[in-house]
Amino acid sequence: MQKKCVPIYETILKKIGEHPTETNQINSARDACAFVRALLMEKTREEFIVVMLDPQCGVMGIEVVHRGTPCGCDIFIPNVLTPAILSNSNKILVAHNHPTGQATEITSADIETTGRLFKACKIFGIDFVDHIVVDSNGDAVSISEVLSGKDSAVSTTC
Repeated sequence: MQKKCVPIYETILKKIGEHPTETNQINSARDACAFVRALLMEKTREEFIVVMLDPQCGVMGIEVVHRGTPCGCDIFIPNVLTPAILSNSNKILVAHNHPTGQATEITSADIETTGRLFKACKIFGIDFVDHIVVDSNGDAVSISEVLSGKDSAVSTTC
């Protein structure tokens, strides 16, 4: 009887470029907004990025984990967590853009995604720092700041 072969895979994190920035330290929601603004404000389609952070909230790397349409982007939670796990990051910041809307127009889907990410991060022992929304004008909003007056699951730990 002939044996069947099973494929063996290796999942890696590969550097594909660099992003010039004024600072690589995220100490506040204002810092987070400033950092992701340049990455997302001129995009014509919605993009969702994860920023991997070290224990002191220094930026370890960035990955675009989803690209959508001008009006939306579906998020698959494992795709968001994979770069953090592969880079041994224990904190993440996520961000996406609203290319056809305003950053201040936080949707119920934005809030739901934030809550789902917070819960998933907790399972893996990853601190979820914030979720930033950027519009085409360069305005940026921290969802943790928007929700801070409410019963929020978001934890800003930087």
